Amino acid sequence: MHLSGKRILYGALNWGLGHASRSVPVIRVLQEHGAEVILAAEGRARKLWELEFKNAVFSDIPEYTIRFPEHAYLSWSLFSQLPQLLRQIQHEQDHVEFAVRQMGIHYVISDNRFGFYSKQVPSVYITHQLQVKSAFGSILPSCWHRAVMNKFDAVWVPDLPGEDNLSGELGHDSRVKNVKYIGPQTRLKQVTANELIDTLTICSGPEPMRSQLEQYVVNELRNCPGKHVMVLGKSELSRERQQVGNIAIYNYAHDQLLSQLISNAKVIISRTGYSTLCDVAQFGKSFIGIPTPGQTEQEYLGRYLKTKGITIMDGSSESLRQAVQFPEKNIPLQLSNDESLLDTALRILPVLLQQKRPT
Repeated sequence: MHLSGKRILYGALNWGLGHASRSVPVIRVLQEHGAEVILAAEGRARKLWELEFKNAVFSDIPEYTIRFPEHAYLSWSLFSQLPQLLRQIQHEQDHVEFAVRQMGIHYVISDNRFGFYSKQVPSVYITHQLQVKSAFGSILPSCWHRAVMNKFDAVWVPDLPGEDNLSGELGHDSRVKNVKYIGPQTRLKQVTANELIDTLTICSGPEPMRSQLEQYVVNELRNCPGKHVMVLGKSELSRERQQVGNIAIYNYAHDQLLSQLISNAKVIISRTGYSTLCDVAQFGKSFIGIPTPGQTEQEYLGRYLKTKGITIMDGSSESLRQAVQFPEKNIPLQLSNDESLLDTALRILPVLLQQKRPT
């Protein structure tokens, strides 16, 4: 195991559960290669990791206290909070450098945490947004993001490098250097269906957008014929099941339960958050996507998937109830993965460590 005895500091962004969720298989593979992985996340992201990694060691490295708008474009809201965000990024970077010195860290891996890198040891950045889509164009935010990525020694994209991919323009930009594609990452595994359900809704993303999707789907499906299941993505709550009309609702589903629910479902309903798309594509299920209003990344992914025939709705004017009554009209979301890509990227880490050592 080429990472045996190496300590890796791994951080993930806490904007919904997506970053922490797609990091689960990466962390597991790092552990399989012999690494000791120290985790850094806050809120629901940390709770998810605590559930998945019972004996994990955590480092309390603060991240960003961003206010998410209820109706405005997210990119405009982030721009208005940019001075605060830049201060927090610097604060985060100082904490990482301190942790590297104090804990004897050999590598740092960041899933979309902008300041989660070290000048002392090799640092890897995981993102599916080599290009950034925003309400005020792509040029300036993409330039800023490239400047962030340039502070890292390598950039890993959880997608495939060819034309058959999930992220479209987001994850493919030749101007970004040191890019390795590691394939779509999901903590879920296909299992045999043991109970047929008509729809499974996966609620994800930061508040208040997560709750908006929950309320919309409940209103649409609670009187709709069939068996429906909803997972709320509230990892901080107990995994209790409740019933609202003909909808079975789980606060949170660990990977085995969620894998079973997806395998059982005829149709999957969710936001077009990238990590959720990676999960669903693993199963090749009929899919209905509802982009979060104002999140230009999800709106772009919705348009991109629509060109492939996937059902995309706006979550307001169109009838979800009508769409689920004809599941055969909803095209499956599927993508053949190459699991060797992640292993290839991991084998480059010792090379980065050798290059980073002072001469």
